[in-house]
Amino acid sequence: MQTALPTAFHVTTPHGEIGLWWLALSATRREAQGIQVRQQAAQILNRQFPASSLGQIHWPPGAQHPPDLAYAAQAWHAPTSSPDLWLSWSYVPMPDGQPGQALLAIGPLPLGVAVTASGLHDQAGWETALARHDGPSAAPLHPHAAALRWTALVAADKCRHHGLRPWSTETQRERQRCSTQTLPLPSPDLVATLAWMAPGI
Repeated sequence: MQTALPTAFHVTTPHGEIGLWWLALSATRREAQGIQVRQQAAQILNRQFPASSLGQIHWPPGAQHPPDLAYAAQAWHAPTSSPDLWLSWSYVPMPDGQPGQALLAIGPLPLGVAVTASGLHDQAGWETALARHDGPSAAPLHPHAAALRWTALVAADKCRHHGLRPWSTETQRERQRCSTQTLPLPSPDLVATLAWMAPGI
């Protein structure tokens, strides 16, 4: 039986603390889920980071805060000492037609988070995916280890403010600028990785 997901936890880095929140989503379609994630992220920003202004919020590429979602941050006035904040989220793989879950990360440094399930592909499927995105030298891995490696690639690309990219020497160099940490999850099938780098790198 799967243990209930914790509502929130945090990871401490040398450059600041990253907060993580599990979000319950009532929608089943990804577009509607994205709106719900942004709505909940806005609420968390209001509650946890009231000193930050809209200009200091770095939403993921292609997921800027929609103007029709009114929230208190519209009137924020940040002091000069208030840090910039970066957001990233990842959807938990769920069976078709079921409401989803997402893992949201917010912190004062560039970051990325990725969640997947090791059972999403068999070993051959993971090998194909990693061969494209992890380079020609990617060694065969057990599905759980392959899924964990996959989340590290996705999280690092998000940390660099990109979508998932095919492997290249330049992509590999950029990913290596990010530190990564495996996140504890209550389900043995789920794996997740958090990536971050110092601001200004």
